[in-house]
Amino acid sequence: MDGVSGALGDPRFRRLLAGNSISSFGDSALYLSLGIWAKDLTGSNAAAGEVFLALGAAALTAPLGGQLADRVRRRPLLIVADAATGIVVLSLLFVHSRRQLWIIYAVAFAYGASRTVISSAGAGLVKDLLADDDLASANAALVTLGQGLPTARHHGKHPPAGLLEGAAHLRRTPLLAQTTFSFAAAMLVLGFYETVTFAAIAALHRPPSFFGVLMSVQAAGSIAGGLVATRVICRLGEARALGVALATWVAASTIYLFPVLPAAVTALLLFGVAVPLSAVAVATANQRYTPAPLQGRVFAASNMLTDLAQTLSIAIGAALIATTGYAPLLAAAAATLTVPSIVLLVRPASHPAALAPAPPLQRQRESK
Repeated sequence: MDGVSGALGDPRFRRLLAGNSISSFGDSALYLSLGIWAKDLTGSNAAAGEVFLALGAAALTAPLGGQLADRVRRRPLLIVADAATGIVVLSLLFVHSRRQLWIIYAVAFAYGASRTVISSAGAGLVKDLLADDDLASANAALVTLGQGLPTARHHGKHPPAGLLEGAAHLRRTPLLAQTTFSFAAAMLVLGFYETVTFAAIAALHRPPSFFGVLMSVQAAGSIAGGLVATRVICRLGEARALGVALATWVAASTIYLFPVLPAAVTALLLFGVAVPLSAVAVATANQRYTPAPLQGRVFAASNMLTDLAQTLSIAIGAALIATTGYAPLLAAAAATLTVPSIVLLVRPASHPAALAPAPPLQRQRESK
């Protein structure tokens, strides 16, 4: 690909992108099948939502994953983590009835835990490989392909102190604090969607397998969102781009209130558009304004906060769906998302000075 500029002009990133795309295909297939599988075994929307609860609960392991990603070479770590995850997934072969439902939840938790290691190491590796100006396009490519598919260092500090450094950096950097906490606030209600969608499918008189159809619609929206994410971030900045994503989710949640198929399709299409835009905005800000030795821990701290917020909302949604129905949950989501979207769009935090890129020698060592 001679003559190609930006992230795709780097052959190392192209290899990373290809591997991530294959892995994302497996992720999508697993996420879809686990939720549908639990619904088929139990007939319960809550049981299906609890699969995503188990995935989200694994965010508790994020600090350890981030610490690991900053203390060992990231490329070998990615290879080992992916291989180990594949072995764990094979235990699903023992699920034959409702009595083995616990295996589905256990695999979901283990899978989520492995993702904390893989995502932290991957984010750090992208930062090591590329210049700051290429981070947004790199993240957009990674997220778009992911959504479109159903260095050994020792800093001389004890592990507990190291685990807190990522959170401390987020807190003392105004832009990162604003984007992280705004995104976490959004996740406090967006987790409702994991259960709401199964309830909406029932209201539309469709079988549980229709979940795959709706996720394909969301994936199409995500591809569109990924294609424009870099342009939006370059034009508006990371904070306002996140604000646009949250405002899009407000619109999606409002439209989803209408129990007809065209509304559901439109809502999930919009929801999909906002997914890569929000993810790329947050990831790019974290990478751009975080020093290389802290990349894994900052990414892990950010992910832990947002994932735990999402996990809490999944738990609330699963507990309430049988008594309230899905309309009040969607209304609460739309109302809650409105506040951070307005703040981000009207009063975004100022941009700190971008950090100097890692020395070429370090980047070459990290890419090996």
